[in-house]
Amino acid sequence: MLPPMLSPEKACELVQQLPSMKLLAVDGLPCSGKSTLVTKMAARIGLQVVAVDDFFLPKSMWPRPITPSFPFPHYRYEVFLATVRELATTGRCEYLPFDWDSMEISQVARSVILSAGPVAVEGTSGLHPEIAPLFDLRFFVESDERSTLEAILKRDGSYFEEEWRTLWLPSSAIYMETEPQLRADFLVRGRGISGPED
Repeated sequence: MLPPMLSPEKACELVQQLPSMKLLAVDGLPCSGKSTLVTKMAARIGLQVVAVDDFFLPKSMWPRPITPSFPFPHYRYEVFLATVRELATTGRCEYLPFDWDSMEISQVARSVILSAGPVAVEGTSGLHPEIAPLFDLRFFVESDERSTLEAILKRDGSYFEEEWRTLWLPSSAIYMETEPQLRADFLVRGRGISGPED
């Protein structure tokens, strides 16, 4: 049975009402509205963010041949899982994020400490089955799957169009077969999903 659906506004209000909440997951398909939701939450409660995209793997390091799969072969996926586990168990983590300007892994470590405030783990596959139980609150942002590529190209242009078509979106589709919505506490209306007004 699917969890209840909230508007983005109601999801933000819920987070505000849970002062003991420390670790939050915001999952969903690419271009669903995850980052927008986290930005709205951060404006209200000062969230720190660990993005799944921080663990992207430089193309020069992709396995060869590379095919769509989950865990995503174009990410440092074991590092991502270990980072979330460390944060949940010790209250802190440190990792080298991907630098999207240089398209390489940064050599400057990023530290995140739960005592400094709540942390949102944001990105497609944030509700991986192995780490989903570690979160205090879990959201999955629902979106119109059929128009995902169109929305991505409108947002980013065509620079990575081949990668989106042949690897990244097919890999996301494989992840969706694990039914991450069922691991969420709440669904949130994202891009292309209509519902009652707040």
